[in-house]
Amino acid sequence: MLEAFLKTGVDPFVAKAGRVLDFGCGPEPVLAWLLERRGHPVDRYDLFFHKDEAYRTRQYDLITLTEVLEHLADPLGTLQALSQRLAPGGVFALMTLFHPNDRVKFADWWYRRDPTHVSFYTVKTLGELAGFLGMKILFSDAKNIIVLGPG
Repeated sequence: MLEAFLKTGVDPFVAKAGRVLDFGCGPEPVLAWLLERRGHPVDRYDLFFHKDEAYRTRQYDLITLTEVLEHLADPLGTLQALSQRLAPGGVFALMTLFHPNDRVKFADWWYRRDPTHVSFYTVKTLGELAGFLGMKILFSDAKNIIVLGPG
């Protein structure tokens, strides 16, 4: 799944990146390993598994949050704090399954049944978040991947 993430429209942004932060990398930071194999220096942070907070003093060309946004009680606050870590021209690459935007489909949507998923997004919602950050949508696959960058 993460190889596919890199091979979508995210790839051009990854190719341009220098230092990367894999925020919310989980217990097995597969995306970080894949990025390192491509030659990128990658820092990892995860509240439970990689508590290295050195990222708070560094700048990044790319910050990834893969399957993280849906777990955040304050996604705007988190993205605002992380945006301070973006180098000029830096981007966010986000992966979260987009809300079906239909009440009937939402009622049966497996993704909402995970009790750790506390917020859900559409491309429009993420566009609004981008606006609050002074950013815009640079790419979306309209399913689960979006890249936010300089507005």
